[in-house]
Amino acid sequence: MSRFIQFLKQDIFLICLFTLIYVGAISQDKSTESSEAFPSFSEYIGNLYGTNDIVVNGRSYIPGHFNAKGDPYFFSDKWTESTLVIDGKKYNKQEILYNIDIEKLILKSSQKRNEEVLLVLNTEFVDAFYLGKHHFVNGAKNFPDSKFPGFVEKVYSGNFDIVIRYQKSFISNYTANTPNGFYSGTKSEIYIFKEGKLNKLPTKKALLEYFPDQKKEIKKFIRKNNIKYKQANTIQLNKLFTYCDDISSK
Repeated sequence: MSRFIQFLKQDIFLICLFTLIYVGAISQDKSTESSEAFPSFSEYIGNLYGTNDIVVNGRSYIPGHFNAKGDPYFFSDKWTESTLVIDGKKYNKQEILYNIDIEKLILKSSQKRNEEVLLVLNTEFVDAFYLGKHHFVNGAKNFPDSKFPGFVEKVYSGNFDIVIRYQKSFISNYTANTPNGFYSGTKSEIYIFKEGKLNKLPTKKALLEYFPDQKKEIKKFIRKNNIKYKQANTIQLNKLFTYCDDISSK
């Protein structure tokens, strides 16, 4: 019986030894694979962005609340070919989404092995981007005291700048129609930046109060052009604030 126990102990020892060797070999293989994969990825980044390390400073993107009704993106949930501006340099034909729930820019690209990569870009490194006809600028870089965490759309630039901040939010309301919750509609806020000061212009009333000396003329212009301030598109807003700039600078 004691000899049987001795053999059993030897067998257990051998099993543990082989297990440790096997696990060590796998770990070494993974380490080797990782070290081989990293230069390839670094080379890819270098080819795409030169010496810029925006991708290195970004992180992998995993959509939150994937099965929720609606989506967290501006304009469309379809990948849109865009131009990125990084350190003053333009990079054309980049596929992006702008997640206005987390206010982060998402880049889709492929490595040399044709593996699709989704990355949350580090906002600090992106100066601006063009999404369709919409021109977004880095909020913190352009308006340091604004506390904008992401990007804002610039709709007018003259003696003052007009920008719009867009946001959505996830609503954790679980019903038969929305069993996984849903995203709110797009909310927008209009801001005017003049002489180093940023002010919110959420309503037509706020707009008219900002230009008190031109109040009558602006009201007439809005009526004549049938502009509904809170529902106005960027073309209408550009037209409106071009007029405001013209008459207020005389």
